[in-house]
Amino acid sequence: REVEISAPVEMNIAHLSDLHLGSDGHAFLQRVVDMTNALAPDAVLLTGDLLDPRSGITEQDLACLDELRAPVFFVTGNHERYAGVDGVMKLLASTKVRALRNEAAELGDIQIIGIDDSSNPRQVAETLRQIPIDPARYNVLMYHRPQGFESAADMGIDLMLAGHTHNGQIVPFNLFVRLAFARIRGLYRYRDSFLMVSTGTGTWGPKMRLGSKNEIILLKLRKSR
Repeated sequence: REVEISAPVEMNIAHLSDLHLGSDGHAFLQRVVDMTNALAPDAVLLTGDLLDPRSGITEQDLACLDELRAPVFFVTGNHERYAGVDGVMKLLASTKVRALRNEAAELGDIQIIGIDDSSNPRQVAETLRQIPIDPARYNVLMYHRPQGFESAADMGIDLMLAGHTHNGQIVPFNLFVRLAFARIRGLYRYRDSFLMVSTGTGTWGPKMRLGSKNEIILLKLRKSR
C-alpha cells in the first residue's frame, strides 16, 4: 500500500508492523523482506509485535532481516513484553535491526523516535518529555499503539506510525477494537501532523482475515510541488 504525505523532506519509508513471528515463521519473514526490498525504501520501520511468546524463533530465523537494503528501526509491542523484552533484544542483537527504546536516532533529514509499548495511555506524552526533539528535522515517532497522537503532534512530531489493531483482523472484532481505539486503520491528520495505523503485516492467532488485509505500507514523503 502506497501513501503519499506532504513533508519538507523527500524519503520513502517502509512501515511494517505486527508480523507475529511464531504464528508465521521464517518463510513468511523472508517473503516480507523480499517484498520490502522490491519497494526500494530509504528506511524500514517496524512498529512492534515482531515475535509472539513461545514462538520458537531463533537467531537463524531472523538472519534474513540483514537482507533488508535500508536501515531498519524497531520498537517493542505488547507481544515483546509478553515474550520477555530482554530475550527479544538478545535475538535482535545478532541482526542489523536497531531497537529504539525511549530514544531518538538521526537518519539524514529526519529524526526517528521510538517509545516502548505500555498499557499506560499517557505513555507517549510522558516519555516524549524526556526525549529531545530536534525542530530542525522532520520528526517521525514509532509507537506500537495508536494512542497519544494529539500529544505527540503538540510536542513537535510530524508523523507517527503505529499498528496493534489489525483492523480487527476478523469481522466483527473490528467493532470491539473501535471501543478501545478511535483510530484503527489508515492515515489520520491532526493540525499539521499525520498518524499512520497499519492493519498489520502478519496475523495473530488464526492465519486468516475477514474484512481486513495484511499490508506493507510505503510512505512516500514528498515536498509540495
